[in-house]
Amino acid sequence: INEKVIKIPIFFGKMRLILCDDMKLVQKKYNFEDDLSGFGAITFTYEVKGFDQFCIAFKQTDNSIICHESVHLVNRLMKSRFIELDYLNDETQAYLCGWVFSECEKFINKNKI
Repeated sequence: INEKVIKIPIFFGKMRLILCDDMKLVQKKYNFEDDLSGFGAITFTYEVKGFDQFCIAFKQTDNSIICHESVHLVNRLMKSRFIELDYLNDETQAYLCGWVFSECEKFINKNKI
């Protein structure tokens, strides 16, 4: 498992990116009850010292999966910060999605075998 923790700008908190060959390793490390072996990627949140840490674990890494998981992470982050989605003013959501996607892409490109 390759992992990187990145500080989230403006909204604070941390994002953990995980790249692995077997999602069962993520399942075991983060104590998931569900079987993750069929997952190509998963977004989840867990607590570290009283603070949420936003995580994306990747086994498959094409752009559609990175985009998909980025939206999940952004929505979790916005919900935790009590930011309501606004369909007519979605710059905050769009900015965060772009940032998350870019960070994921850099991490994957650097660590992909």
